[in-house]
Amino acid sequence: MKFGIAYTLYASITLAAVTYLLVGHLTYVTKGTNYALAFTMMWSHLAIKLVSSLKARPHTVAAGFDMASLRVDVTVPIYNEDPALLAAGVRSIATQRRLPRTVWLVDDGTERDGQPFAILGDPEVVAAVSSVRSAGVDVQCIRQANQGKRHALATAFSRSDADVYITVDSDTVLKKDAIEKIIVPFSRPEVMSVAGTACGQNYQRSLFTRVVEMGFVMSFIQGRMAEGAYGSVRVNCGILAAYRGRVVRENIDRFLGQTFLGRPVRAGDDRLLTLFAKEQGRAEYQPEAVAYSALPVNVRHLVRQRLRWARSFCWGTLWLLRRPLSTADFWFTFTQVLALVMYGIVTSMSVAAVFSGAVSLSLLSSTVMVAGAVGLISHFRYVLLARPGEPAHERLLTWWVSPLASLLSWSVLLPLYFVATVTPRPQRTWGTRSQVEVSLFAEALAGQNRSASGREAAPATVALAGGQGGSG
Repeated sequence: MKFGIAYTLYASITLAAVTYLLVGHLTYVTKGTNYALAFTMMWSHLAIKLVSSLKARPHTVAAGFDMASLRVDVTVPIYNEDPALLAAGVRSIATQRRLPRTVWLVDDGTERDGQPFAILGDPEVVAAVSSVRSAGVDVQCIRQANQGKRHALATAFSRSDADVYITVDSDTVLKKDAIEKIIVPFSRPEVMSVAGTACGQNYQRSLFTRVVEMGFVMSFIQGRMAEGAYGSVRVNCGILAAYRGRVVRENIDRFLGQTFLGRPVRAGDDRLLTLFAKEQGRAEYQPEAVAYSALPVNVRHLVRQRLRWARSFCWGTLWLLRRPLSTADFWFTFTQVLALVMYGIVTSMSVAAVFSGAVSLSLLSSTVMVAGAVGLISHFRYVLLARPGEPAHERLLTWWVSPLASLLSWSVLLPLYFVATVTPRPQRTWGTRSQVEVSLFAEALAGQNRSASGREAAPATVALAGGQGGSG
């Protein structure tokens, strides 16, 4: 990711343009009504992220620190995974520029058709494990009774004395320098966790996956980038994250025993680990540490995934709102909650007005056009920062679906926060994964092949039928 004059100029222009659009829209639409306050609240959260992300930069090694001294372990919790996809992820560990000390592959009782399935004994997985061992890395393969992702992670945490744990989802392939980059911030003693950047492996599969890719990647290169500027990332993504070892080991009992409203909490493992880290120090974002995971390929699977994330957002938000008023944690969370409340008010009033005939078509079309323009402007950073080394035309193609990404968020994803608030039901041990949900997508896509110039491209593409993981 390149942070230069062009990026700074873009970010400044973006803030000015978005402000101009929204102020102009308020002048045309609200005429001094209560909508003005609602739109202002929604704008404030976006503005804070845009301004904060200006000061974000990739991390470098602290002077005099020996990165080789860090004992680094990788933990991969597994449940009902496609063997070919798991093998692809394991092989990506073998080719890392900075190899870990140990890789922990913990199978949490994978099944096929209701019967135990030894995924770690699959020939393709065995071959991938052998490649990691051939690189000089210890690999621990463990199968246990199904208890949930948290227990799978805790199995590795409790058996390791690593200085840094890197958590990687079983449907994830790492860029060759992912481990090398994500551990860099730990050269500073105050850093307790680091979030990496996740992109979709299968984003070229359809128009829908491009739409999902835009919103998903922006949550890193805008959302987490802004929070990371203050060492205040609010939730890491299980696709690629790293934690100070002692912080994790000190909190294993809390990790496994968390309850919310009297019910055990099983999802949101990455959110809780991030909160543990924040209790003791900084939670950073390293934009140069990149992993590729699978994106949902239809609305049903996307909704299942995001509803799981929204439920963990509920209890995580209550924790963050108790942070001191002087912290970035509080203000990022407070403005987001305000924006969500205002979204609910504006949407409810607008729907009622449409059905009653109080809203004209010109007013409705103006609102839609402004929302689309804001999406295009604010999402242009995807073209500048995401997927370095891949063809610019692919990034531009994805950027052009920004209005659709805004529409998907407004009409489908944001309402899930309200659904999660009123239905905090207990979750199964692995949330939505009751069967194999990810399979290897064999088609080689040109945008992810190594270019003739020798730049590194993304690894093989996969297709998803409902993904395991993000910020749940």
